[in-house]
Amino acid sequence: MIRNVVVGRLRPAEDPDQGAADTALLREGLAGIAALRFPGMLAMNIGSDLGLRDGGWTFAITNDWQDVDSYRVYDADEEHNRLRREIFAKICQDIARVQIELDG
Repeated sequence: MIRNVVVGRLRPAEDPDQGAADTALLREGLAGIAALRFPGMLAMNIGSDLGLRDGGWTFAITNDWQDVDSYRVYDADEEHNRLRREIFAKICQDIARVQIELDG
């Protein structure tokens, strides 16, 4: 089983209006990711940081995949990549990704 973990940090807001717009786009992007469904997807978890510790990231996405091939279909999907390009790349200062193998 493959677990994909993504964390992102919104760019610093230049003013309150930009901050609000970025937050609205983040919600739209996370909802778009949450709506994606593919064969081999076992679980999807998405959420915004609760702010319980300083220095946290703004959001996290985790999804579990039956195998490497099913993860690769998701990773290459056009809608998934559109969301990355048109939303996350525009509003995020940092994005980190890791894929790990889990025991069955």
